[in-house]
Amino acid sequence: MQTDFEFLTSQLSHALSTGEARESTLKELLRQYLPGKLGVDKGIIVSSDGQVSKQIDIVIYDKLNTPLLYCAENLRLFPVEGVYATISVKSKLDSSTLEESVENIRSVKKLSKKAFIEQKGVIIYTTNLYGKELPYFPIIGFTFAYSAIGPKTLKDKLEQLDDAGNPENNIDTICVLNNFVITNQSADGKIIVTKEPNSKRVFIKSESNSLLLFYLLMMHVLPQSWMVPIKMTEYAQNITFGEAKV
Repeated sequence: MQTDFEFLTSQLSHALSTGEARESTLKELLRQYLPGKLGVDKGIIVSSDGQVSKQIDIVIYDKLNTPLLYCAENLRLFPVEGVYATISVKSKLDSSTLEESVENIRSVKKLSKKAFIEQKGVIIYTTNLYGKELPYFPIIGFTFAYSAIGPKTLKDKLEQLDDAGNPENNIDTICVLNNFVITNQSADGKIIVTKEPNSKRVFIKSESNSLLLFYLLMMHVLPQSWMVPIKMTEYAQNITFGEAKV
């Protein structure tokens, strides 16, 4: 993975601006190593009640079952029901850019996942994350940076920005390339990718393996992702198609 990452960085940096190259490098790496059912793109996420996220650097979504609302070379609109995770990509993560990252991720996490076709089958799925049993797979929020301020300082700032009463509204895990990962530790001492009600923030120094650790944490949850078919008529409530006649 590290070799592929370095190769992609060297190739893309010649053709794109620094920011674009860094986003594209991570996107291409994830496309290689995440399960094939997961799509990886850039875009904006919307809900059926008209709420809209900020532009998100990397959107991880159900590639097989998510109908895009709009698709162009530089803009994709995703219905929130099909989105499993987002990644905010930063060149350098400090107090200011961390606040931006929190704001971007919360702009997605506040969107309501509700436009589903009702489950009536023999098997009905639920997800247990963020201290809740949910009838859908929630959105995991990641931040990836190429450099950062010190891990203890960054962790302390993240704790200040955390919404303690609503763990699902927070950044879940941060990776700083070739440096460290900020993630979560459960009450029984296990490292977990999501910010759960009784977990605490921890940082793990891993100068040679931070990228691998980040990947493994993602792979602990994303392969378990699932979705109910989206009820697309909910996205067309304000469109008039004509009068029905017998």
